[in-house]
Amino acid sequence: MLYSIIYVGREVLEMVFLTYLIAGALKINIPTIVSALLGLISGFVGGFFLAEILGPYEWAPYGVLAAMMIYLFFNTVNIKKHIDMHVEQAKNGIGIFAGVGAIYIIYLRESMEINTFIFMNTGDPLSQKIIGAGIAAIIVIAGIPLLMRHKLVQKNMFSITRYAFLLFGILFSYEAIEHFI
Repeated sequence: MLYSIIYVGREVLEMVFLTYLIAGALKINIPTIVSALLGLISGFVGGFFLAEILGPYEWAPYGVLAAMMIYLFFNTVNIKKHIDMHVEQAKNGIGIFAGVGAIYIIYLRESMEINTFIFMNTGDPLSQKIIGAGIAAIIVIAGIPLLMRHKLVQKNMFSITRYAFLLFGILFSYEAIEHFI
């Protein structure tokens, strides 16, 4: 359950900051909200099916998770700049479709990362991962007002949590090798 709390908590934190950035940069209307919801739902379905495809191969879920974690570690060096780039693309998009499409992709990706982790057979029962994910979401959402008051935490949040990706990448790599051998 600890993996769920840490991993899902970090992803929920990213989704909360994305939502704040999008709300500050774009006009929030029905198409914007619908595209975000469709992204979340598509990520749920995509994560479930990816976990089902990899399920029969015990080592594969760990390998995919390890690859995802290491990829995220190297590609989140400046996550704030990366998020701002996506929001700017949505803001400067050609018409409503470009903005709605960018929002859909942002929420699809984040939701799929969370749901792939939750549904993959990583040794923890699904119910335990869902409870951990719920606890993480509650902690992050309840903690946002506190985080927003402390500039030091705000400034360093993603650089600190980025190393959680490296730790998980190493851990899941070890598990993939153990299950492969």
